[in-house]
Amino acid sequence: MNTKPTKKRYQEPVDGEQKPSLFNLYAGIHDAEVAKSFSLCMSQFEELLNFIPSLLAVLLGGSNTQIAGCILKSLNGVPTELLKTLLEEAEVNKELSCDFDEVIKELKSCAETRNRLAHAKWYTQDIGAGGALKVFLSTKKDKASAINDRQSTEPWRNNKEITADEINAITKRMQNLSLRIRHLTGPILEDRRDRLNPI
Repeated sequence: MNTKPTKKRYQEPVDGEQKPSLFNLYAGIHDAEVAKSFSLCMSQFEELLNFIPSLLAVLLGGSNTQIAGCILKSLNGVPTELLKTLLEEAEVNKELSCDFDEVIKELKSCAETRNRLAHAKWYTQDIGAGGALKVFLSTKKDKASAINDRQSTEPWRNNKEITADEINAITKRMQNLSLRIRHLTGPILEDRRDRLNPI
């Protein structure tokens, strides 16, 4: 029997997967609502970082957020592993509630999400329906894939469509976490300061 071997080659996208044309696909975020949501998310993350010195001060067993802030400036990124180690292994923290575990876990998740958004490759597709735009976020994680993605004639194939509402939900998580850290650490820091400086 003389059947030819089959070769693996390009296949059309499966049903439901949109294939944008290269002529209406642009690098970057060109949708005003998504761009606004993105910038708010990035600035909200910076606001969240302002609450981490309070968390570190509590976990160090102190109350001086200024010193904790100086320590944080010397570290790269959000030191969630340091915070987790202090919480789990420092004797001074043995009475702290599980709320601290949850806060550190959420802080790590927010930092990873923010980094994925901040360092991703973005595309905008003009779908032509009254100027409607779709924004795609690169889902490639390694640098080699990102380089190949730039050279690809179909850069959207490994991208995820993202909306302003999705980014707004991330921003809301960061706002809630900021408030939670403040409510969790505020009373502890105040009590420690009162004990250091009794009236």
